[in-house]
Amino acid sequence: MNRIIYNILILFLGFVFFSCNDKDKTEENLIPDLDRNQTERKLDNSVDSLAPRILKYDPKTTFAGQDFNVHDGKSVIWMEVKNLKKSVIVVWEGRQLPADKNPELTLLSFVVPKELYSEPGSYEIYLLDTETGLKSKNVYFTVQ
Repeated sequence: MNRIIYNILILFLGFVFFSCNDKDKTEENLIPDLDRNQTERKLDNSVDSLAPRILKYDPKTTFAGQDFNVHDGKSVIWMEVKNLKKSVIVVWEGRQLPADKNPELTLLSFVVPKELYSEPGSYEIYLLDTETGLKSKNVYFTVQ
């Protein structure tokens, strides 16, 4: 009985070994060059780590034409941001909006003109570092 199990194990290992032969692999099944991918990943991560990153923001929604988070009679969105610099601007659907930043460069706030939330929709917002050209991932403000 042990000899049978031993032979089955040898056959199985042989099958696994021969099925891993590179000659039979198609190009799409080849294992990628790990060193190159790791280098590319490191480069991407270092660039990404310098880009502004929106950690939190509020509010995220309102009704069409309804003011929100009102300060001095104006609707304001605030953001907690990693890698915030003085050169970072807010872009709302391609339109630059002025932003105020705290001295520690961790928070920013910006006024949203009423015409930008007068119609229902999902509006794209991102941060752009004008010195480096790096941008944050998009977040969205929903108008119902």
